[in-house]
Amino acid sequence: MRGSRCCLVFATASCLLIGAISSTPQGIAPASSKPAKTSTIIPPWPRVFDRGDVHLVVYQLQLKAWQKYRTMVADTAISVTDKGQKPILGVISWRADTITNVSAQTVYVYDIQVLDAWFPSLNAAQEAEMQKRAHQLYPTTTLTIGLPRMIASLEKVNDPVRSISESPEVPSILVTMSPAIVLVVDGKPVLAPVEGTSLEYVVNTNSDLFFDKSDYYLLSEKTWLKAKDLRGPWALTAKLPPSMAKLPVHQNWDDVLSTTHTRIVTE
Repeated sequence: MRGSRCCLVFATASCLLIGAISSTPQGIAPASSKPAKTSTIIPPWPRVFDRGDVHLVVYQLQLKAWQKYRTMVADTAISVTDKGQKPILGVISWRADTITNVSAQTVYVYDIQVLDAWFPSLNAAQEAEMQKRAHQLYPTTTLTIGLPRMIASLEKVNDPVRSISESPEVPSILVTMSPAIVLVVDGKPVLAPVEGTSLEYVVNTNSDLFFDKSDYYLLSEKTWLKAKDLRGPWALTAKLPPSMAKLPVHQNWDDVLSTTHTRIVTE
C-alpha cells in the first residue's frame, strides 16, 4: 500500500420507486363534507415480510395504471435477503384489484398477481431462478395504500410525455489516467445495521461498503479506503473501527474479516 495511488470513481443509478397522485378520481363516490373519523392505520413504506429464511423488503410502489379505479398495475423495488447472504435488489411488475374507501381515505389492494421481475445484479441463469421465486415470495394477499398517495401517483401517470430535442453534444465521459475503482451505488445509499456491531453496510451496492458513525469504509481486494462522503475524497487507511472485528462469521463477511485482524484500533 505504501506509495500506491488510487483514484475512485463514484457512480449512481436511479432506483424506480416513488408513488405520488391529485383530484378525486371519477367513479369513486365523494366523501361527505365532514368525513367520519377513522382509526385506519396505513403501514409506512418500505413494507417488510419474512418468508421462512427469506427477508423481503418491499419499497414504495410506482403506479403505472389504475383502470376504472378498480384494477391497478404497478412496479415495486424489492430487496430479497436469504439467510446468511447479501440482499439482492430487483423490481417486480404486478397487477391487482382494488376497493376504495373514500371516508377512510384508503385503497384496499387484493388479488395481487406478479407479471414480471428484474434482478440486474444477477447473471442470466440466476435471474431466471429468482424470477421464478418472485412469484412465491412477493406478497399476493393484500395491501392497504393511502388514497391521497394513489391519486397523486395517478396524476403523475397522466402527465403528458415531454418531447426531448436531439442534441449532437457528446455526454460526459469519465476518464482517468491512473488506476481507478468504480463504485456503483443504486441511488442514495440504503444503510442496514450489522447485528451485534455499531456498523451499517450499504445494501444497494455489490461492493463491501460499510458506514461507521461518520465515515465510509470500502474494501477493494485486500485494500481499505476511507471517506466522509461517497463522492470522496477517498484515502487509503490502515486503521479500522473495532466493530469490524465483530462481523458475524459465515454470513458472507469472511473475506472482510480476513483483512481486519491486523488493522483494528481502539476507540
